Formats: sequence, C-alpha cells, structure tokens
Amino acid sequence: MTRFLFILFFFIQIQTSAQTDTSFWFAAPEVSAHTSLDRPIKLQLATYGQPASITISQPAGILPPQVFALPANSFQSLDLTPWIDSIECKPANIILNYGLYISSTNNISAYYEVNPNFDNPELYVLKGKNALGTDFYIPSQHLLDNSTSYFPTPYNSFNIVASENNTTVTITPSNNIVGHVANIPFNITLNKGQTYAAIASAVFANVHLDGSKVSSDKPIAITVSDDLLYGSVYGGCADLAGDQIIPTNKIGSEYIAVRGGLNAPYDQLFVTATQNGTTINQDGVFLTTINAGQTYQTALVNDNTYITTSNPAYLYQLSGLGCEVGAAILPQVTCTGSSEIQFQRTTTDNLFITLLVKSSGINNFLVNGVSGVISGAGFIPVPGTSLQWYTNKVLLPLASYPVNSIVNISNSSSLFHLGVLQGDNTGGTSFGYFSDFNTIIANASSNTVCYGDTLKLFSNTVPSATYSWSGPGGFSSSAQNPVILNFQSWNEGSYILQVTIPGCSTSYDTVTVSNSLPNISATASPASVCDGKPTTLTGSGGVTYSWSGGVTNGVAFTPLSSGTYTVTGTNANGCSNTATVSISVLPLPTISATANPSTLCQGSSTVLSGSGASTYTWSGGASNGIAFTPLSSGTFTVTGTDANGCSSTSAISINLLPLPVVTANASPASVCDGNPTVLTGGGAVSYTWSGGITNNVSFVPSSNSTYTVTGTDANGCSNTASVSINIISSLAVSINHAFSNLCLGDSMLLTASGGVSYSWSPTTGLSNSTSANVWAFPNSDQTYTVVATDANGCTGTSSVSIFIVTHIDVNASKDKDVECNDHVIQLSATGAQNYSWTPASLLSNAGAQTTSAIVNQTTTFYVTGTIGSCIDYDSVTVFVYDNDESSIYIPNAFSPNGDNLNECLSVKSKANFRQYYFTIYNRWGQKVFEAENTHECWDGSFKTQPVETGTYYYYLKAETSCGKIFKKGDISLIR
Repeated sequence: MTRFLFILFFFIQIQTSAQTDTSFWFAAPEVSAHTSLDRPIKLQLATYGQPASITISQPAGILPPQVFALPANSFQSLDLTPWIDSIECKPANIILNYGLYISSTNNISAYYEVNPNFDNPELYVLKGKNALGTDFYIPSQHLLDNSTSYFPTPYNSFNIVASENNTTVTITPSNNIVGHVANIPFNITLNKGQTYAAIASAVFANVHLDGSKVSSDKPIAITVSDDLLYGSVYGGCADLAGDQIIPTNKIGSEYIAVRGGLNAPYDQLFVTATQNGTTINQDGVFLTTINAGQTYQTALVNDNTYITTSNPAYLYQLSGLGCEVGAAILPQVTCTGSSEIQFQRTTTDNLFITLLVKSSGINNFLVNGVSGVISGAGFIPVPGTSLQWYTNKVLLPLASYPVNSIVNISNSSSLFHLGVLQGDNTGGTSFGYFSDFNTIIANASSNTVCYGDTLKLFSNTVPSATYSWSGPGGFSSSAQNPVILNFQSWNEGSYILQVTIPGCSTSYDTVTVSNSLPNISATASPASVCDGKPTTLTGSGGVTYSWSGGVTNGVAFTPLSSGTYTVTGTNANGCSNTATVSISVLPLPTISATANPSTLCQGSSTVLSGSGASTYTWSGGASNGIAFTPLSSGTFTVTGTDANGCSSTSAISINLLPLPVVTANASPASVCDGNPTVLTGGGAVSYTWSGGITNNVSFVPSSNSTYTVTGTDANGCSNTASVSINIISSLAVSINHAFSNLCLGDSMLLTASGGVSYSWSPTTGLSNSTSANVWAFPNSDQTYTVVATDANGCTGTSSVSIFIVTHIDVNASKDKDVECNDHVIQLSATGAQNYSWTPASLLSNAGAQTTSAIVNQTTTFYVTGTIGSCIDYDSVTVFVYDNDESSIYIPNAFSPNGDNLNECLSVKSKANFRQYYFTIYNRWGQKVFEAENTHECWDGSFKTQPVETGTYYYYLKAETSCGKIFKKGDISLIR
C-alpha cells in the first residue's frame, strides 16, 4: 500500500437510535502485524441523552475490566493495544478466550477501529442485539486477493464469539479453511466469551469464504475481515476491509447502494443468497438466479443502484477512495433507518457521508439544527424505485466542520440511512454504515427518578409514527415523551409503548420504572476498636458517599470515642439515602511487669511476668512466666492483650552481672607416672575442682585427664576454667642382643634403647656399665639389667639372660638309597637349636630341623646346626637307583670250581623288583637256568650235572616301581 507518512485518519462516533444498545459482543479479527499495521486498536464509545456506566470485559479472558462513567452526549476512546495479543483471534482453528463484551447502564453506540491514523485502517460497527443470532451466511468479496508482500501473511476470515456457555456451533466452510476442508460441516463448542477464527487456507480471491454457513443453538456474533486486500485492478494499494455482520433474520430483500470513490472498475456489490432459487434484480432489471450460499458480483458504475431479491439475502459492498478499499454490510431499507445521527470530527482527512432517504425527506435535513447545508437539489433518484428513494454523497468541508466539532444530522420528516467513507486516495480508507439494520421497533426508556421527582418517559423519534403509552394506575398517553410529576410508589411498574408507522408493522416495547432511591447500607470494619486504633467506614448501594464527622468513605480513621456515624449515599441518578453505623471505642488494659530476679549473673535465668491482661508478648524473645536467659542488661517490654483484643505495654529493667575470669594452672602439667602435681585456680574468691581435688594441694594423678575448676566471686557469680595433666608413663626400655646362648669364651654386644642415660648391673663380665652399648663375656649363665632415664627424669628397666653353652654335636640322618628319579625323601638332624641345609634349592625348607628333598641323582646334603654362638656340621647322601642297565649288575664271567670264589652267578641290584624272571641259555638255545627272585643264583650245573666251560646267554625281564626292565648278554663260565 502506497502512503505518505504522518497522514491522520478521521474517526467518528455515530449517535443513532438504530445502532445503540446496552450490550455488545465482538470477536476482533487478526490483522497483519507487518510494520505495526495492526495497531493501535481502539473501542470508540458514545452516550446519548442519558449518562451511562460502561464496562468493557473479556468474560473468558485476561483483560482487566475497564469501567468508567460517561456523561450524556459524550464520547470515549479506549485504547486496547496493550492487550492486542489476547484480543485478536489467532491462531486459526483454536478455541480462544478473546471475546470482548461491552455492557452499559443506558444505551450507547460502539465500534472497533484498527489503525485509524495510519496505514491499513478499517472500522467495524458493533450492532448490539442486531448482531446476535443463530443462523448466518458469510458475505464477502471475491474480486481481490490478499497481498503476499506482508508478513505475517494476511487472509480472509470470519470470527465467531459466543454470548452464552455451552454453545454448539456448526460451521460449513465454502472453501478450505485452516484445519478443515470445504463443504464438510464440523462442530465446535464455545463458552461465554470464547472465540473461534475460521481463516482461509490461501490468499486468492476465488478461495475466499463467502457463502460459508454458520448455525448455533445459542446466540453468537460474527465478524468478517479481509486483511490487506491487494487492489491491483484499482492501482495497486493494499488495505483492510471488514464489518460485523447480522444474522439471516435481520436481512431483507430491498437494498440501495451509493458509489464511493474507487478507481475503475469502481465499487463492487456481492449478493449472497440464503435460500435456493433467489432471483436478483438491479435497477429493476433481472440479473440472475442463485441458490443458498452462492454469491453474485455486480458493479456499481453509476452514482447509486437499487438491488432487490426474491428471498432475503446479504448485500456486501466493496468501496473506497482511489485504490484504497473498505467494505461494509448494507442495511435493508424496508421500514428501517434513523431519524438522527451525531458524530464528532477528529482528524483533517476527507469525510464523506452517504445519505439514503425517501423523496419526502430530501428537503428536510438539518446539520446542527441548520437547514440548507444538505440541499435537496443534491439528491439523485434511485433507478427502479419509481422516484421513491434518493441518495446524496456529501463532503463535509474541514473549514466548516473543524477537528473536534460535533456534527448532528437529522431529518424532521423521514427515516434515513447514513454511511461513512473516510480517508484519501492513497493512505487508506474506512467504510461502514451506522444506521438501523432492523425493522423499526419501539424503543422506550425513561430518566431515572427518585420519589417526588419528575418521571420522563422517552421514545425514539420515528417520522410519521404514532405513539401510545399505558402504565400503572390506568396511565395512558399518546405523547411521544409523556411526563409524570411527583413520582410516588403507585407510579412504579411497567409502561408499555406502542409505535405505529404507516406501511410498517406495529411495534411494542416495555420499560419498568421503580423507585431509584438507593438502598444505602453502612458498615464499620471493625465496629469495635481499641482506643487509638483505626477503623474503616464503608457505605454501599450508591455511587458517592458523604459521612458525618468528616470521615472519608473507605479510608481508615481513628475515632476519639464511641458513637454513631451517618452516611449519605447518592446513586448514579443523583438520588440519595442514608444509613448509620455505631462504633465502640474500647479502653486499653493497665499492664504491670515484674522480673524474678531482676539482678542475675550472666548466663543465669530469670522469669518475666506480666499482669493486667489475658495474653502477653515480651520483647527479647521472652515468654510470660517461663524462665529465660537474657543476653545482656536492659529493659524488657511486655505487651498485654485483654479479652477484647486491646493491648497496652509495661517495662522492667534487668541487671546482668559479669562472670569472673577464672584461671586454672597445674604445676607441673606433665608428671612421671606415680609422681605428684598441684592444681591452682585464680580470678575468684572460692574454687571447686572436679575429681574431688583440693585447690593448691598436691595429689598424684592416676591418668591423663582434664580438670575443671569452678570459681565463684563475691557476687556469687561463677565461671569455669580447665587445665590438662599429662602423665608420662614408665619408659619402654629394650635390650637388643644377637642371641641368648653363648659359647663358652665368646662375647656378645648388648644394646639398650628408650632413654637418654643408662646404668647396667651386675658389672661383672661387661665392658662398660653406663653406656647404651656394652660387650658381655660371661663365664657362666648370667642375667644383665639396665635402668634407663629420659629427659624428664622418668625411668624404666629391662633385662636379658645369657646362657653358656660348653659343647654342640650335630648329627644328620643316615645315607639313603632311592630307586627312582624325583623321589621325595625326608632329611633330619639333631643336636642344635637352629639348622641350615644345603643345597637349599632342592629342599622344601632349608631352615628347618626336618625337611624334604626331591632328587633325581645321587646327592650329598650338608646341615649346619647352632646353639647361640656355637656351631657344628654333618652330612647325608641320597643314592638314586633308576631302571636303566647301570642300576643292575650281572657279572660277565664266573668260576664254579669249588674255590669259594665266584661260585654262583646272580643279578646284583638294589632295586626293589615287583616282577623278576632271570634265564640262562647254552649256545644251542637250551635253557640251563631260571630264577624268579634275586636270591637264587646259578651254580654252573644243569640237572645237577656240571655244564662244560664256554659262553652262555642270559635274559632278564623285571619290573620295579620305576618301570619295566629288559636286559640280555653273555656270560663266560670258567672252571
């Protein structure tokens, strides 16, 4: 959108009976926040002939209620921008708590305005009860796309707000929306004040949401919006357009549209049907037939046009100035309109008003009560209406109607409709209709009254209408605004207004009038107060309050005495009433304070007691009647509270005496075990020691200990001190010596430790008797004792005995034969106290008296035995015989000749045979000898006869524990 900076837009507040109400619901559409095009947002409010108390709230949201009183014929602008993110209905397809509700004590008008003074402006006229309904079709334009040059991207949307809890809404979108596809109905449930935004899924005009259907089981209101419409066909601007729409029961079949100031192809009209077979005529010429939900577009080329339909339909106008656009839903013209509209000009921008009126009223317009400003000559007949309807587009000049001036448009003879088109050709345009959207209805109201005042009944001015009033006590009047003087209780009740307009139906309205004297009540919080304490007097039931005694309503004050106070309350109508309330001022209790004792030693306890009340609270952490220990001298204050809750104070002083500085000494503090020490206390008058010790009297401590003395001064205050005594135990004296047995004639070094000086006894056989190291060379068994003394003079003793050994004889076990390799044998020795075997690598324990060895060959083992310094030696040989031939000896010759030498041949072996078979054969292979044990031998005979000399052959088959043996050879027999 092309725009010059700092151009301000004019906004107006229309005052008209048609668009006034006491309650309004609104769902604010999302507007693109690109460069703040969505702000500010404002609610524009106006009162009429009566003042109003107005409340703007979010029944389901977080907006703090905005409450203010607005005088009659006044204007109020409320900036809602600080809450914009909880007001604009976004994101799509989410139930939100963003609905706005405006309530008023009297009729007001309201509209919602976006960015009124800068780019992208639009106004959304709030239509009060005319906006609420249960059946809607969505009107919209489908000529212009939403611009894609902005972020967030703008879209076409419709926004729903519920006016009651548990409202079920059925939505059938005509094109895809965010979260839902076209033509598929879906339901949502809204509570009072909740909103739902249906936002188109794309920016293209052909997917806009015109023709979507919305129905509900309870009243809702709907806002349509087209953000940043890209007016490419008009010159390339982008602008916001939209309006609050009305339900199908408020639309009609006869419409008049007036062309704005758009560039060619000029304003466009969009007719949306609500029933099938709806025919459309323009200026009396048939255009087309459409069905429910369908929209037909037609151009507004001439100054005005007349649109009629065979069934009720919506007419939505796209208008504007230059290339800047706005949009509004148009009111039907059958029996609708306003007789007076008032607004305030607030900016310097162009302001056009569009007037629709029947022919009888073209010459009867007044501007601020002046005729001739709007001339009948400026009106143009509407084609197709047989000269019954005329229109006029009037530019109100800034010179005649400057900023902040009030403009009142009225017609003395006819109802009329008024549209507003504001802005310029490049800076943005706002467009909307402010006149009545419903058929003429009776609208009765009255000024509020107090007893004795004048009751003024009021009805809107409806040209050519007749009025008929009826009320309590047979009251009747044909005046438009009848008056009842001296209003009393019998005048209270309902007054019925009947309004009849020729050619339109008769309409009725009712207003209930009751005594508006306020029901004033007065309260005191609290009603009973202690002397000197405040209370707050509050009146309710009115708007303003005046109290006797100079008291301010709702503000705390301190009464001087008991009494009755009167408040005069006045309501918004100016009626006053009174109420009274009594206040009792209660006396304070008389409190006394005592301390028992009041003088005490530091660290001691005292008891503080208060009297004269029911409960007591002491300073300094004390509790009434309970002993406590004060930390210092000082004054302690008690607050006493009586049964009425009234409090007073009293004080008592406490003198805290210092404690004596007591000392404790021990002389000496370290003593040898069994020696005495003396404990002495100082800094006091008398002393008491722990452990039953007497002050300054020596005693022998039995163990290391800390002793505490309690010293008491002349004031009887006591303190303590402590001293520790260290008992030095007897010295741990030791004598280091090589051994206890000494060979006769040998000497041995004795070394004492544990002290700093030494004394040995006896001195016989010692090299020195006062050294730590002495040589001993006794001739007989002797015990030596040493006395050691440390640096503190404490002593300790130790002794060593030396025994003289005159002879030692070590004997090892006998030599051993072993059949097999790796055989385990036992070795032992006697005659000594300590033993050492070699070679140690073959032994299990080379330092034991008895050890074991694993041998695989013949080995000699040596043992050394000692007794003290005496030493002796011995050895033992282990012979190993295995199963090879070397372990078996068979002679290769023998001579059985009777000389008793080599007379018999046998196998020689130390092996232990498990099996044994020895045979001898002659040279012819004849067995001449056999034996099955080693004890048998061959004597050189066969069958008792000597064999001849020569060579014989033997075979040995045997088995030992070491394995099998096979041996053969030859033997020479010699005679």
